Amino acid sequence: MKKNLFNYLLIGLGILSIIFAVVCFSMIAEEPYFGTGSFSRMEGMLEEVALNTMITTKCISLGFGFTLIVFGLTLILFGVKRIKEEK
Repeated sequence: MKKNLFNYLLIGLGILSIIFAVVCFSMIAEEPYFGTGSFSRMEGMLEEVALNTMITTKCISLGFGFTLIVFGLTLILFGVKRIKEEK
């Protein structure tokens, strides 16, 4: 009984991991709009920093989302495999 519960727990954690990955993909921010142009050199540098930060955020979100999907699918497949082996 405990082994069976552990297998279903693995599958549940895999599904939860995939749900978190979908949430991670949906939270990717849009690029900010700063208007027609920069008025000063300082504003231009700040605009560049903001855009670089957005690009970094997108890369991290996508990487973490894909990692969660792979982890979730691995847990689901491992749990299903163990259930089939017990039957």
